[in-house]
Amino acid sequence: GMTEFVGLLMVNHEDDILERTLHQNAQWVDRFYALDGTVPNGYSRNVITSHSKCAGYWTDDQVPSPPFPPRPTDGYRQFLLDRCFEDIGIDHWFLLLHADEWWGMNPRKLTERTKHDGFVFELPFFVPRLEDGWDEHTHPLDQLRWRFGPGWPEFRMFRGNPNVEYHPTQHFNTRPMGLVSVAVAPHRILHYPFRSPGVQRERARLH
Repeated sequence: GMTEFVGLLMVNHEDDILERTLHQNAQWVDRFYALDGTVPNGYSRNVITSHSKCAGYWTDDQVPSPPFPPRPTDGYRQFLLDRCFEDIGIDHWFLLLHADEWWGMNPRKLTERTKHDGFVFELPFFVPRLEDGWDEHTHPLDQLRWRFGPGWPEFRMFRGNPNVEYHPTQHFNTRPMGLVSVAVAPHRILHYPFRSPGVQRERARLH
């Protein structure tokens, strides 16, 4: 079969930007599988499942515990990987998508004639400046202009093989086991974790 580009999307209370980031990032994949930690999830479920490339949607509480811990980890991606393996097998490129990140470049170009099976990207993050105020009537992505760079190196893309696997409890580590050669991509993924005052309060409450 054809090698596909598959998004593994993890969502967690990004209703304010989800529609825009999903529209942007989904253009690079053939399909994506989503795991949603948003509560309540009426809006996010609708945005995600109505997208033409959505191949599966689950909420965090549908991930079986055990083997997975009751609270989400990076290892939860194995649940999405398993669903994809059941559908189309393992020999595909996987993008680790987040609803507060923006892929501005075409990652398919990285995979042409490459010997690497994994890529790390720099993620500069944006912050609202107090002196600029916050405009509830302007989209967050249109008013966040201040960013800290070059950004944290984060693992975000890999080629599947029979040894690739996440441990269910692995956390603060987005790289699965079983990869052979990981390189740093010459591209950046923009990160928007800090947005409106309301979103900030919600983030503080959740963590």
